[in-house]
Amino acid sequence: MTTKAVARWFCTVFLCLAFVACGGGGGDDAQPTPGIGADVGAAGGTVVGPAGAQVVVPAGALAQTTAIAVAQSSTGAPTLPAGVTALGSVFAFTPHGTEFGAPVTITVPFDPASVPAGTQPVMYKTNAGEAAFELVTGASRVGSTMVASVTGFSFVVVGTPQVPGVQRKEPHRLWAIDVESPPSSPQLGPKPFDIGGLIHEVRSFGPGFINFDFDTQRTLEVFSSSDGVTFWASAEDVGSATLHQSQKFIKRAANATLEFVITAGHLQAGDFNQLASANECPLGLDITVCHPIVAQIFFEAEAVTLLDELLVDASGAPVLHTGGSLSLRGQTTNWQIFSSVSALHTTAPFKLGNFITTFGNSNRDPKATLADNIVLQVDLSRLNIGDEFLVKTKVIARAANGRGRESAVAAYVRDPARVGGAAMNFSGLELADAGGVLPPAVRSRAAACPGVPNPAAGTLQFSAATFSVLEERFAGAGGDGIVVTRSGGSQGAVSVRFNSGGGTATPGLHYQPLGTHIHFPEGDSTPRFVPLEVLPNTVTEDNKTVGLTLSEVGGCALLGPLATAVLTILDDERAPPPPPPSGLDPSFGSAGKATVPETGTPPSGFGGDGSAMALQADGKIVMVGGSGSDFILARFNADGSLDTGFGIEGKVTTDMGSGNFEPEEALGVAIQADGRIVVVGHATIPTSPPSPRLPPTFALTRYDSGGKLDSSFGSGGRVSGNVNGRAHAVAIQPDGKIVVAGEFTFGSTNGSDFGDFTVARFNFNGSLDLGFGGSGTGQLASDIGSSTNQARHIALQPDGAIVVSGKPPGNQVGLDHTDVLRLTANGLPDATFGGSGKLTIAGSDVGQGLVLQPDGKLVLVGSVVNPVQPATSRFLLRRLNADGSPDIGFGTLGVVDTALSVNATAGGIALLPDGRLVVIGTRAFTANANFIVARYGADGTLDPGFGLNGTLSIDFFQLDDIGENVLVQPDGKIIVSGFARRLGSGGYGLARINP
Repeated sequence: MTTKAVARWFCTVFLCLAFVACGGGGGDDAQPTPGIGADVGAAGGTVVGPAGAQVVVPAGALAQTTAIAVAQSSTGAPTLPAGVTALGSVFAFTPHGTEFGAPVTITVPFDPASVPAGTQPVMYKTNAGEAAFELVTGASRVGSTMVASVTGFSFVVVGTPQVPGVQRKEPHRLWAIDVESPPSSPQLGPKPFDIGGLIHEVRSFGPGFINFDFDTQRTLEVFSSSDGVTFWASAEDVGSATLHQSQKFIKRAANATLEFVITAGHLQAGDFNQLASANECPLGLDITVCHPIVAQIFFEAEAVTLLDELLVDASGAPVLHTGGSLSLRGQTTNWQIFSSVSALHTTAPFKLGNFITTFGNSNRDPKATLADNIVLQVDLSRLNIGDEFLVKTKVIARAANGRGRESAVAAYVRDPARVGGAAMNFSGLELADAGGVLPPAVRSRAAACPGVPNPAAGTLQFSAATFSVLEERFAGAGGDGIVVTRSGGSQGAVSVRFNSGGGTATPGLHYQPLGTHIHFPEGDSTPRFVPLEVLPNTVTEDNKTVGLTLSEVGGCALLGPLATAVLTILDDERAPPPPPPSGLDPSFGSAGKATVPETGTPPSGFGGDGSAMALQADGKIVMVGGSGSDFILARFNADGSLDTGFGIEGKVTTDMGSGNFEPEEALGVAIQADGRIVVVGHATIPTSPPSPRLPPTFALTRYDSGGKLDSSFGSGGRVSGNVNGRAHAVAIQPDGKIVVAGEFTFGSTNGSDFGDFTVARFNFNGSLDLGFGGSGTGQLASDIGSSTNQARHIALQPDGAIVVSGKPPGNQVGLDHTDVLRLTANGLPDATFGGSGKLTIAGSDVGQGLVLQPDGKLVLVGSVVNPVQPATSRFLLRRLNADGSPDIGFGTLGVVDTALSVNATAGGIALLPDGRLVVIGTRAFTANANFIVARYGADGTLDPGFGLNGTLSIDFFQLDDIGENVLVQPDGKIIVSGFARRLGSGGYGLARINP
């Protein structure tokens, strides 16, 4: 771990904010008027803009046709010179930087009523670099406009003449670049105060795994223009970049204005690794705590008097006291994007509703982008002309990658072109000397309550009695820090004092002590995150504790029972604890196993073989299938108990509308991002008049989280009759579209003569996606081999490609083969796979399971069956490279043939977070078959640390149990399921295994 060179401040996740300066125009510039334009060529012409602004281009001034536009807008403009007051709006003549072969005439309006007595208005125009306004000589007044001849385009405004002798003073700045990961380039610590001059510090660490939307190199950067008006920070993958600024202002005009404008923002991350194992975490922490990807942007701005007191408005509220972050945090497909307000401020600059969030590439590529400008205005009306005040700002971008390998993260407080970030716009103010120091932060305290505490003012307390944070991070980061809440009411302004101290941690060694007042304005009950700084070290030691106390309530709030709390600093040099022994998880069901409870007389089961399984985000488990007459499904809680709030006592039965004695069967299930459940299979649709040879059709249903049919899907929650065949598998794309795979059948309903792979895609509402498959039907049938081919499994690649695998039905000795098909995102065969998008693995049955590795390789599983008596069967695995060729580094030339101590047939496969593989199957006995689970290393060798010599047998009842499904929870635990048979009945059987 590297020693953090500068205090870490509260902020979180991948965001690119572009703050573009808006030059000191009139108040109507807050909502710019759209530009009015026209194409002007060599013949010249006139373009009239809003409010009477215009440009006249003479013939010969342009060598080629140019789209000329005039807009009433200050977006991107610098501030006016010190002592200059704008007399109207700023106008943008574009394209900026256009040079003319002959002078053009521009006309800019202003407000005559705003011209001070005895003052002549003048025109200001930005220079060629758009960096500063300069006086336009030769401009003349024509009524309420100023007219001048210019040779180039830029921003233009009418204002008062500059006061002689006024000199712009530079801000005081402190910047730091903090490297949190250990790349080859050394970290750079804090730099002493910079007064004046351009600051642009860049540290580059080479390309990352992902080319970001804004950069292809990993960099940490801070920037501040020489006048401090425009500033920004950005970070990618390795640490944080921070900039503090302090600027002194003098009010020179009664209508003086000051605002900050944030015009763009972006957070981005990507993680194509597998989930981290819980065993990788020190102290057994949750993986989202010890292996996060974190991207944060933080912005803070305060206006204070020279006595370090906050400027307040007529009501006593601070005119500028904002601080907080927008954060992105998580790993693989588990992400959080959230905004927060710092406990040291009264308002948050970022609100989640201001950002557009997306989760591309199967939820592995989250982004947050600012949708519209954020404007923070400062009320200067209570100041008198000549009054002085300070504005203090801080901007931080932090991108910390705790995953590495195939992952990346970035946070930007700048635009892609690096020309804008945060911007101060002001008029009627003079920049003065900041005094040589950055003043300490000033915290507001509410006035004492005039009477007794009022419950309507709320209760102030900690959100919990205990908090914890890893030593390598700082409390308040990523949502796992210290939180102070106001609950039960929000009447009036209130405050409470926070202090840290006591416990086993040493102040200054393990943490930076903090004492401050936390303020909640009238009507505000947003939780406050306290940025207590934790100081890392490289010493292996016991965990340390810090006492936390709330006291000195201001306003009429009550102090709640959680007025004290303890923060535990978890030492991250300690080795992870040993993993729990592999075996059944006793916290699940009964001794690690769960079944559907028996009901009725005589007992009757629910479910059977031919099942499928899916895991919800809340840890609940959905089982489907096991009946040939209806679609059936059941849901289990995370502890293995039946979820009685789902359907009827945890079970749902749906008639798909087939005629009497016609089969209906659910074979696949997937969970949408919104929690709705999609089930697929097949049904037979009656006709009128009845037909004796009805083909089966794909059938889909969708249920809400309570197990009720979703009426917004298809017809009353059902879809059938538009794709011939039987659907075996389903997957949900990141855009919500539903991919279904199965077989296209010919012949009678009792058995087809032959069949082909069929893949169809449905829209969110259940209609076919007619743009899929290239035929305008939303489906693609692909004949891979000469015999029947059943597509049974789907894997969605991050690039949108779709991989489907399957095999013929049953065990056809001598005809065993496996088929694999890869389609592009639009449903056409991908010629980069297998030469034509298709691949047949002859003589090998590995069509029982399919997983996609993060590196693009495919692992398939099945069985080898030897029919010669005594018959034997064993697990068979194959791994393919991304192009379909055998991965010769896996097993023997890409094949693993496992002769277990018992006969076993495979049912499914899953990939563990660390790259190992787990296979579920059935262990065959003469009278009692059991589940059998095997774990393999990434190279295909059996893992001797799992069960007995790499396998684990699970027996539910003294009859046949059939293992069919396997998945891995985010914490690394393994869930297997299938059919558990009792005397006279049977149903779903599930078991959970410690990894």
